[in-house]
Order: sequence, then C-alpha cells, then structure tokens
Amino acid sequence: MTEMTETLPDEDELNRQIVANLQDGLIVLDSERRYRAWNKGMEAMSGLPASQVLGRRPEELFPFLKAAGAFDLFDRALAGETVSSDDFPYEVPGTGRKGWSWQTMAPLRNHQGDIVGIIITVREVTQRRRTEEQLQQAQKLDLMGRVASGLAHDFNNLLTVVQGNLELAQLHLDDAPVTRKCLQEATAAAERATGLARRLLAFSRPAKVDYALVDLNVVVSDALPMFATLAGARTHVQTHLTPLPAWVRAATGQIGQVLMNLVVNARDALPAEGGSIVLETSRALMSPLEHPAVCLSVTDNGHGMDAETQARIFEPFFTTKGSAGTGLGLSVIDTIVRHHGGTIEVQSEPGHGSCFRVWLPQPD
Repeated sequence: MTEMTETLPDEDELNRQIVANLQDGLIVLDSERRYRAWNKGMEAMSGLPASQVLGRRPEELFPFLKAAGAFDLFDRALAGETVSSDDFPYEVPGTGRKGWSWQTMAPLRNHQGDIVGIIITVREVTQRRRTEEQLQQAQKLDLMGRVASGLAHDFNNLLTVVQGNLELAQLHLDDAPVTRKCLQEATAAAERATGLARRLLAFSRPAKVDYALVDLNVVVSDALPMFATLAGARTHVQTHLTPLPAWVRAATGQIGQVLMNLVVNARDALPAEGGSIVLETSRALMSPLEHPAVCLSVTDNGHGMDAETQARIFEPFFTTKGSAGTGLGLSVIDTIVRHHGGTIEVQSEPGHGSCFRVWLPQPD
C-alpha cells in the first residue's frame, strides 16, 4: 500500500487531473461571479475553450441562464446552500451547441471556512430528455390508437347499418327525382365516412401487408398524371428523379398513400393563384437512418409553417384546415413510414414553403 501511495502525484496535482478529466462539466465562480475554472467537460459541451471564458461573467456569455433561474441559484450557493437546477435548455451563442443540462451548485470555502465562490457541476442530459420525449410521444400515440380503434369499430358498425338501409331505400323508391338525389347524396356521405373509419383503423392498427422490392421512381412516374389532376391547372407539378433505380422494400399501396397525402397537403398549402410542387427521389449513403437510404421528397412554395405548427403536425387529429381536415393524414403516413423502418423530416418557414422528406432504408 505504501509503495502505491508513493507513486501517486501530490494532492494538488491529483485534484487538477481529476477536475481536468471529468466527463461532466466543472465550473468555479469566484465571489464576484467570474469564471475561475472551466474544465474539458465544459469545453466539449459548450464548444468554448477555457481561454474564452475565464475571467468573464455568466451574463456576458450565456443569456439563457437568467431564464433558467441560475442567478437565483448563484445567490443561494454564495449564501451557503447546496442547490440543484431543473433540467433546462441551453444554446451557446456562436458555437451552435444546444441541448439540455442539469446543474448542482455548492459553496466554495477557503481554509478558514469563508465562502469565496461557487463550485458548479454540469451534466448533459439531452439524450435522456429526447428518450423521455420519445417515450411520452409513443405512449400518447398508443393511447390515441386505442381510442381511435374503438371509435372506428363502433363508427364502422353504425355506417354499415346506414349504408344498408340507404341501398334498400333506393331499391324500393318510386320515381321521385328529388328524393332519389337526397338518398344518393346521403349514400356518398356515408361512403366518405367509411373511408374516414378506414383511416382511423390504419392509424390505430396498421394492417399486415406484403412487402416487395419497389422502385420509387416508378411509383412517382405512374402516379404523376393523377397528381397533376389533383393539383389543378394553376399548379405546376414537376419531378426530379434519380437516374438510378430507387429501390426500397415496401408495400406499394401504402407508399402510394404516403405520396398522395403529401401531394394533397402541398396543394392545400399553395395560394389561390397556384404555385409549384416538386417530387424528387435520391439515394444517399449517409442519412438520418444512419445507413444507406432512399429519399422521397415533396416540396411546395406555399405559405409554409412556423415552428409551433411543425412540432404538432404528426399528432393525431391536429389540423390547420379547420373543419375541412380530419388531422389524420400526416399521422397515418408517419405510422406507415415508421413501419417501413423509415423516418420523415420537415423543413419549412412561414412564407417560404415546405419540404417533406421521407427516408426509407435501401435494401441490401
């Protein structure tokens, strides 16, 4: 034991190495709230080297700390308390580093026991927050799926009765044009409602389907005439397809449903005088899926979306179309894409249109 102890560095050097190599961030503020220590963990987290921080005050470098309540915690630590913050978002100006962190603060005392500063430990909790948010979203979707499934089944059963009676009524109807027209309109409405019930069921419990190799270039090309009709004469629909086959393993019908929903949404986002919709396929070795993938994108030059709207567009029953929308279109396609092992990205700004990118795994 004595030999091992003798090989260790002295206490000051040992403490210096411990502080320098901590994975968590470690900060020391003096009694005037100036940075006196900024370890490698903080350099990695913030993107700022110690040379740019030491001697400066928190308010000069990190304006987000005030909203996070950090300055009140500084006062309490300097008064002798050991305190912890809640998780709070950070974004470091100039470096682009952002995420979530958690801090503990304790008074720093000299040999006489006087408080001369604050020792702060900072833990990066961004990944934990993301995992928690994903879990909450999954739980929310599961709950909404259960509710939607029950409603859809009951709704579908009622519609079956309504449609059956409407068909019988038309069979036994004498030549009464007005009444027949009313029955036909009621039948058409019931058929539309049945389609809504199917979408509810698709969201809550996607049907088992057969997957096969599908070339997205072919899917887009085959559907282009229909998309042009849907978009209307004032909208220019164009394609940019990768020259190589865009193979994915997918259910053709479901991928067509994804594409149809995105085109309809793009059309609805355009101004009354029309605009343009661009359908594009591409292949990428690097993708959000972290392996080779094929990207199917739909871009419009419509009114775009703010960040708050973008955060909610895949929520079941959320719609910006008022009574004209069910709020299920994007929820259903998000479910379909996830069941294909893919993901959807959205890029949009108010007044600058939107781009939806569907990434699907490239088959081996």
